Amino acid sequence: MTLQTSGAITMADIHVEAAGSPYASTGISSLNDADIRALNEASGYTINNTAGTTISMGDFYGASSTITNAYSATGTSSYWGKGSRQRIGRVVTSYYVGGAQGSGGTPNPLSTDGFGMSLSCQTAAWYEGAASYSTGFRWEANGSSNSANTTWWNKVTISRSGQTDVVLLRSAATTNAMSNYRYSIFWPVSTANYICNGAFTWTFSS
Repeated sequence: MTLQTSGAITMADIHVEAAGSPYASTGISSLNDADIRALNEASGYTINNTAGTTISMGDFYGASSTITNAYSATGTSSYWGKGSRQRIGRVVTSYYVGGAQGSGGTPNPLSTDGFGMSLSCQTAAWYEGAASYSTGFRWEANGSSNSANTTWWNKVTISRSGQTDVVLLRSAATTNAMSNYRYSIFWPVSTANYICNGAFTWTFSS
Protein backbone atom coordinates (compact mmCIF):
# COMPACT_ATOMS: atom_id res chain seq x y z
CA MET A 1 0.00 0.00 0.00
CA THR A 2 0.93 3.69 0.00
CA LEU A 3 0.72 6.09 2.90
CA GLN A 4 -1.94 8.81 2.84
CA THR A 5 -1.10 12.08 1.11
CA SER A 6 -2.85 14.43 3.55
CA GLY A 7 -4.38 14.61 7.00
CA ALA A 8 -3.14 12.92 10.15
CA ILE A 9 -0.29 10.47 9.80
CA THR A 10 1.03 8.41 12.71
CA MET A 11 4.09 6.36 13.54
CA ALA A 12 1.84 3.30 13.44
CA ASP A 13 0.85 4.12 9.83
CA ILE A 14 4.50 4.53 8.83
CA HIS A 15 5.61 1.36 10.64
CA VAL A 16 2.89 -0.74 8.98
CA GLU A 17 3.98 0.45 5.54
CA ALA A 18 7.66 -0.14 6.25
CA ALA A 19 7.13 -3.60 7.75
CA GLY A 20 4.50 -4.70 5.26
CA SER A 21 2.31 -6.06 8.02
CA PRO A 22 -0.75 -4.67 9.84
CA TYR A 23 0.60 -6.20 13.05
CA ALA A 24 3.44 -3.68 13.01
CA SER A 25 1.03 -1.00 14.23
CA THR A 26 1.47 -2.25 17.80
CA GLY A 27 5.26 -2.53 17.62
CA ILE A 28 7.88 -0.08 18.80
CA SER A 29 9.35 2.09 16.09
CA SER A 30 11.09 5.40 15.51
CA LEU A 31 11.91 7.71 12.64
CA ASN A 32 15.50 6.48 12.91
CA ASP A 33 14.63 2.87 12.05
CA ALA A 34 16.42 1.75 8.89
CA ASP A 35 13.32 0.23 7.28
CA ILE A 36 11.33 3.41 7.89
CA ARG A 37 14.01 5.66 6.42
CA ALA A 38 14.28 3.27 3.46
CA LEU A 39 10.69 3.93 2.37
CA ASN A 40 10.31 5.33 -1.14
CA GLU A 41 9.25 8.95 -0.90
CA ALA A 42 6.46 10.41 -3.00
CA SER A 43 7.13 13.04 -5.65
CA GLY A 44 7.95 16.37 -4.02
CA TYR A 45 9.12 14.82 -0.74
CA THR A 46 12.51 13.68 0.54
CA ILE A 47 13.11 10.97 3.13
CA ASN A 48 16.69 11.27 4.37
CA ASN A 49 18.11 7.75 4.62
CA THR A 50 20.88 8.70 7.04
CA ALA A 51 20.12 7.88 10.68
CA GLY A 52 20.17 10.83 13.04
CA THR A 53 19.49 13.46 10.39
CA THR A 54 16.53 15.82 10.53
CA ILE A 55 13.29 14.27 9.38
CA SER A 56 9.61 14.96 9.97
CA MET A 57 6.35 13.02 9.85
CA GLY A 58 5.24 15.07 6.86
CA ASP A 59 8.13 13.71 4.79
CA PHE A 60 6.26 10.39 4.68
CA TYR A 61 3.10 11.59 2.92
CA GLY A 62 2.53 9.28 -0.04
CA ALA A 63 5.57 7.13 0.81
CA SER A 64 5.57 3.45 -0.07
CA SER A 65 7.59 0.32 0.58
CA THR A 66 6.92 -0.81 -2.98
CA ILE A 67 9.90 -0.59 -5.33
CA THR A 68 9.07 0.23 -8.95
CA ASN A 69 11.17 0.50 -12.08
CA ALA A 70 9.46 1.59 -15.29
CA TYR A 71 10.33 1.68 -18.99
CA SER A 72 8.34 3.75 -21.50
CA ALA A 73 8.59 3.70 -25.28
CA THR A 74 6.54 3.88 -28.46
CA GLY A 75 5.82 0.58 -30.16
CA THR A 76 4.54 -0.43 -33.58
CA SER A 77 2.70 -3.42 -35.00
CA SER A 78 3.77 -5.11 -38.20
CA TYR A 79 4.95 -8.32 -39.82
CA TRP A 80 8.68 -8.11 -40.35
CA GLY A 81 11.97 -9.79 -39.62
CA LYS A 82 12.70 -13.47 -39.58
CA GLY A 83 9.87 -15.54 -41.00
CA SER A 84 7.59 -12.48 -41.25
CA ARG A 85 6.79 -12.76 -37.57
CA GLN A 86 4.52 -10.20 -35.99
CA ARG A 87 5.91 -7.83 -33.33
CA ILE A 88 3.72 -5.50 -31.30
CA GLY A 89 5.80 -3.10 -29.25
CA ARG A 90 9.39 -1.92 -29.04
CA VAL A 91 12.42 -3.92 -30.18
CA VAL A 92 15.76 -2.14 -29.94
CA THR A 93 18.11 -4.56 -31.67
CA SER A 94 17.95 -7.35 -34.23
CA TYR A 95 19.26 -10.04 -31.84
CA TYR A 96 16.69 -12.79 -32.54
CA VAL A 97 13.87 -10.86 -34.13
CA GLY A 98 15.31 -9.70 -37.44
CA GLY A 99 15.34 -5.93 -36.93
CA ALA A 100 14.43 -2.97 -34.77
CA GLN A 101 10.87 -1.75 -34.28
CA GLY A 102 9.27 1.21 -32.53
CA SER A 103 11.12 4.20 -31.12
CA GLY A 104 12.41 5.83 -27.97
CA GLY A 105 12.80 4.29 -24.57
CA THR A 106 12.91 6.12 -21.24
CA PRO A 107 14.92 5.51 -19.22
CA ASN A 108 17.42 3.41 -21.11
CA PRO A 109 19.30 2.03 -19.34
CA LEU A 110 16.80 1.36 -16.59
CA SER A 111 17.73 2.62 -13.15
CA THR A 112 19.34 0.33 -10.60
CA ASP A 113 16.19 0.31 -8.43
CA GLY A 114 15.43 -3.29 -7.53
CA PHE A 115 17.73 -4.80 -10.16
CA GLY A 116 20.90 -3.62 -8.45
CA MET A 117 22.42 -2.57 -11.78
CA SER A 118 21.40 -0.62 -14.85
CA LEU A 119 19.76 -2.65 -17.61
CA SER A 120 19.37 -1.55 -21.23
CA CYS A 121 16.03 -2.68 -22.65
CA GLN A 122 16.24 -4.62 -25.90
CA THR A 123 12.70 -5.93 -26.25
CA ALA A 124 9.35 -4.95 -24.70
CA ALA A 125 6.72 -6.49 -26.93
CA TRP A 126 4.16 -9.13 -27.72
CA TYR A 127 5.34 -11.31 -30.55
CA GLU A 128 4.21 -14.19 -32.73
CA GLY A 129 6.99 -16.55 -33.67
CA ALA A 130 7.22 -19.15 -36.37
CA ALA A 131 4.97 -22.20 -36.13
CA SER A 132 7.45 -24.03 -33.90
CA TYR A 133 7.64 -21.20 -31.36
CA SER A 134 5.27 -19.96 -28.67
CA THR A 135 3.56 -16.59 -28.75
CA GLY A 136 3.37 -14.13 -25.90
CA PHE A 137 4.94 -11.13 -24.18
CA ARG A 138 8.71 -10.87 -24.09
CA TRP A 139 11.06 -8.61 -22.14
CA GLU A 140 14.79 -8.59 -22.75
CA ALA A 141 17.53 -6.33 -21.42
CA ASN A 142 21.31 -6.25 -21.30
CA GLY A 143 23.43 -5.65 -18.20
CA SER A 144 27.10 -5.31 -17.35
CA SER A 145 27.27 -8.69 -15.59
CA ASN A 146 25.11 -11.66 -14.61
CA SER A 147 24.65 -10.46 -11.03
CA ALA A 148 21.49 -8.38 -11.48
CA ASN A 149 18.74 -9.12 -8.96
CA THR A 150 16.06 -10.78 -11.10
CA THR A 151 13.77 -11.86 -8.26
CA TRP A 152 13.01 -8.55 -6.47
CA TRP A 153 9.89 -7.85 -8.54
CA ASN A 154 6.57 -9.72 -8.39
CA LYS A 155 4.71 -8.32 -11.37
CA VAL A 156 4.96 -6.20 -14.50
CA THR A 157 2.12 -3.87 -15.43
CA ILE A 158 1.89 -2.86 -19.09
CA SER A 159 -0.15 0.30 -19.57
CA ARG A 160 -1.22 2.56 -22.42
CA SER A 161 -3.68 5.45 -22.41
CA GLY A 162 -7.20 4.30 -23.23
CA GLN A 163 -6.31 0.60 -22.87
CA THR A 164 -6.88 -1.89 -20.07
CA ASP A 165 -3.66 -2.64 -18.19
CA VAL A 166 -2.01 -6.00 -18.70
CA VAL A 167 -0.53 -7.52 -15.52
CA LEU A 168 2.15 -10.19 -15.92
CA LEU A 169 3.30 -12.12 -12.83
CA ARG A 170 6.89 -13.23 -12.36
CA SER A 171 5.60 -16.59 -11.17
CA ALA A 172 3.95 -17.10 -14.58
CA ALA A 173 7.07 -16.34 -16.62
CA THR A 174 8.54 -19.33 -18.43
CA THR A 175 11.97 -17.71 -18.79
CA ASN A 176 13.36 -15.60 -16.00
CA ALA A 177 17.15 -15.65 -15.85
CA MET A 178 20.29 -13.58 -16.31
CA SER A 179 22.86 -15.28 -18.52
CA ASN A 180 25.47 -13.96 -20.96
CA TYR A 181 24.65 -10.51 -19.54
CA ARG A 182 21.12 -10.82 -20.94
CA TYR A 183 17.93 -10.81 -18.88
CA SER A 184 15.10 -12.59 -20.71
CA ILE A 185 11.50 -13.05 -19.55
CA PHE A 186 8.67 -14.66 -21.51
CA TRP A 187 4.97 -15.01 -20.74
CA PRO A 188 2.91 -17.28 -23.04
CA VAL A 189 -0.16 -15.46 -24.39
CA SER A 190 -1.80 -17.00 -27.44
CA THR A 191 -3.95 -14.04 -28.53
CA ALA A 192 -2.33 -10.98 -30.12
CA ASN A 193 -2.39 -8.01 -27.76
CA TYR A 194 -1.98 -4.50 -29.16
CA ILE A 195 -1.40 -2.64 -25.88
CA CYS A 196 2.20 -1.86 -26.93
CA ASN A 197 1.17 -0.50 -30.34
CA GLY A 198 1.74 3.15 -29.44
CA ALA A 199 3.08 4.92 -26.36
CA PHE A 200 3.29 2.34 -23.57
CA THR A 201 4.96 1.72 -20.21
CA TRP A 202 6.19 -1.50 -18.59
CA THR A 203 6.39 -1.06 -14.81
CA PHE A 204 8.17 -3.64 -12.66
CA SER A 205 7.02 -3.61 -9.02
CA SER A 206 7.81 -5.51 -5.86
